[in-house]
Amino acid sequence: MKKSIKEDATDVAYKWQLVAPNLDKDLLTRVQPNVVNGTVIVSFIGQFLGPIKRLVPLVSEAFPELGLKQSDCSQMPWINSTLFWYDLSQLALLLKPCYQHLRSHLQYTSRASQILWKPPSQRRL
Repeated sequence: MKKSIKEDATDVAYKWQLVAPNLDKDLLTRVQPNVVNGTVIVSFIGQFLGPIKRLVPLVSEAFPELGLKQSDCSQMPWINSTLFWYDLSQLALLLKPCYQHLRSHLQYTSRASQILWKPPSQRRL
């Protein structure tokens, strides 16, 4: 799900910092800012280990500012979610019959995230 600065992305990202640690343990979320044509776009990305019909009410109750709808979600097998996190989701669709071959060519990488013990102020965002 993406929000621009015009759609209050800063406020939503700030609220996400406060809400995310208390979300269901089956929900992994991250926020990824990007600049597209001079506009800051904030992507809210998540993976939920469960059905969409359980996810939407859970997020709507804890984080209504996000405005998550069922149409914003996609359900997939675990192997596809692995490719999604490597940003290879489109590749997975094209190569569905070749999963075994594809898996042997993926490189293991290490990625880092910053863990902040105290959320930055809204002004610092």
